[in-house]
This record gives sequence, C-alpha cells and structure tokens, in this order.
Amino acid sequence: MMPFAAPLGDYYSKIYDPAIRKAGLNPIRADQDIFGTGKIVDQIWYGINSAKVLIAELTNRNPNVFFMN
Repeated sequence: MMPFAAPLGDYYSKIYDPAIRKAGLNPIRADQDIFGTGKIVDQIWYGINSAKVLIAELTNRNPNVFFMN
C-alpha cells in the first residue's frame, strides 16, 4: 500500500519488488497487477485479506493509502 506517483512510487520497482521476490513472495501492486472486472476496492480488500505480508508506505499523508489501513 503506497502512493503510485514519483518519487515514492519509483521505490516499488527499485527497492520493494526485488526485495519481496528475494524473500520468496509475490509482490502485487494494484495499479499494475489487478485487472479483473468488478469493484477495484473489493479486489484490493481480497488481496489484503489473503496476503501473507503487507507493506505500507506511510511517509506522506496519502488519503488513498490511509483508506486501506
């Protein structure tokens, strides 16, 4: 759970994705990896509830990230 826009959004591909994969987990980012039909919020909630680990970037005040917390 993090902002999509730079500069924090860039951390995903440079830092988070490689580290998550190295840990043997599968990173999923809503703006790139969720393409199903239906309500995006329902799909995000499903992902949150079925995840083994959640990472939340809370550096700035981002209402979209806080909404999911």
